[in-house]
Amino acid sequence: MKIRIEDLQEGCIISENIYCGAGHPLVRKKTVVTSEIIDILKAFLIKKVRVERYLSDGTEFIHNSLVRFEQRKEKKRSFSHLFGKVAEDYHNEFAEWQSGLPVNISRIRSIIHPLSKLKEEQSLVILHELPVKYESFFEHSVWLTFLCACIGEALHFDKEEVTQLVLTACLCDCGMAMVPPGELVSLTTSVHNEFSHHPIYSYKMLKNNCLLSDEAKMAIIQHHERLDGSGYPFGNLYGKIHPFAKIIAIADAFLQKNSSANSPSNPQKRLIRILEQIKLESRGKLDEKMLRRLLTLLRQTDAQQGQDYLIKEKKASGNY
Repeated sequence: MKIRIEDLQEGCIISENIYCGAGHPLVRKKTVVTSEIIDILKAFLIKKVRVERYLSDGTEFIHNSLVRFEQRKEKKRSFSHLFGKVAEDYHNEFAEWQSGLPVNISRIRSIIHPLSKLKEEQSLVILHELPVKYESFFEHSVWLTFLCACIGEALHFDKEEVTQLVLTACLCDCGMAMVPPGELVSLTTSVHNEFSHHPIYSYKMLKNNCLLSDEAKMAIIQHHERLDGSGYPFGNLYGKIHPFAKIIAIADAFLQKNSSANSPSNPQKRLIRILEQIKLESRGKLDEKMLRRLLTLLRQTDAQQGQDYLIKEKKASGNY
């Protein structure tokens, strides 16, 4: 197996000759690695080496990058399970709305509560797991909710504001329950505009609910409006749009752009590139101040994670 020099351990067995230029090998095949050999390889700027599967004492070599890979896989499995469960529960609530039952906001809060804990633990970093395609309208709604929560936190909204924003994002499309079920099955975010009355339907379903603030209700009816008046259902607000609605608009644009993004595979760079494209392409439509703030935060997060990684690697190698 080929590993990074940072993951090399004493007791590893080199599986092929290591050269640094022409001539004799720097380290020969079958050499048992010592701390001195590691230092030599680093001095000659060797980045990766091939080693055997087992150490010199016969135990299996479990290197750090494999451990990190397994941890990422486990986190992704638990992450996918959580989002799948939330989307399933949201789907069940939606089915009740389709049958004519009122929106139970207390139950909605309990359904999306696990996202709040995940958000606190991972913040914007969890967005690296953002899928390119969704299997259902309900997964889109869950991602929209989570993304709006992250944006609200990033913009330093207080706890109650974030709570109301999360509910607004989760319920802004509840009016889609008015769409015939057969059409909703194949619905994607790219065709939402065909249902330009759903913000009004959503508002009507929620207007008498005392657990949702008046600001949230206003944002629900405005969440497809744009600053230049090009949105719907009214299309003539010209900037008089609630901040919650502006955030939902940015989050929705982010999700749509991600599904068609031809961007760097590096997660941080991909997220930054998507926001940069949105900022460029939606000038006059979306809140530019919010977009600039989010770009700044993502770049700061990128830089900080890079520093944290370097410090961790230096500590692991004893050079810190």
